[in-house]
Amino acid sequence: MNTTSQWRLSRNLIEEYQTPSGLVIRAKKVEILSLVEQGLIPTPLLAVADQVVEGKSAVELSEFREFMPLVAAVVKAAVVYPKIVDEPVAADDDTKVGIDELSFADKMAVFEWSIDGGEVMGGKLKKFFREVTD
Repeated sequence: MNTTSQWRLSRNLIEEYQTPSGLVIRAKKVEILSLVEQGLIPTPLLAVADQVVEGKSAVELSEFREFMPLVAAVVKAAVVYPKIVDEPVAADDDTKVGIDELSFADKMAVFEWSIDGGEVMGGKLKKFFREVTD
């Protein structure tokens, strides 16, 4: 049986991950519901997330655009180094990356990786993103 300290370490495991564009980051897995609990997910996004949970099959592009702040919140919470920030970053600052510097593919890859491949909520998040990007 694990000790409490081993359990804590396993929950905060930081892994190295390479994005599709080649950026090497250190990141951790996150739980979307924990981000909601911490107030890191804007309230308007909860309605969109609820549609995902309900298994809505048709997804409008406008809903997808509304969902991107959730992706950004998850990416910022998951990436430990370099720190992902909202504001632009000086070209010589290796400790931070602006969220807008990351490509769509990088954001989606980190998002899916950090929430265990999109398998949360019975895989409905992964299905949602496949529908709007196909």
